Amino acid sequence: MLTYITQRLIILIMKRTQIQLPEPLFNEIRQIAKRLDWSVTEVIRRGAEYMTQVYAKEISNSDWVLPNAEPLGDFKAPVQKWRQIANEPELASFLHKGRNKPL
Repeated sequence: MLTYITQRLIILIMKRTQIQLPEPLFNEIRQIAKRLDWSVTEVIRRGAEYMTQVYAKEISNSDWVLPNAEPLGDFKAPVQKWRQIANEPELASFLHKGRNKPL
């Protein structure tokens, strides 16, 4: 009896979320739900469960190893200009392209 209650509680504890779907995809989901007499939520939930079963083994973190850091060279901007660069994306993108614009 305790096992049944525990399993039942696991099923009832869910996280509410909001997603955005392209209209054609949503229409297909709605058609599937209607055909199977399910809610749209149930179709999406079962799709997510299927994806986690299919891809769970591929995404295993147990084999992942932090790669070794490589030297990246000297900073391209003086420390005093970092805040300005962080707040002005065009400066950061200019530096990323490897151009030598004086700061």
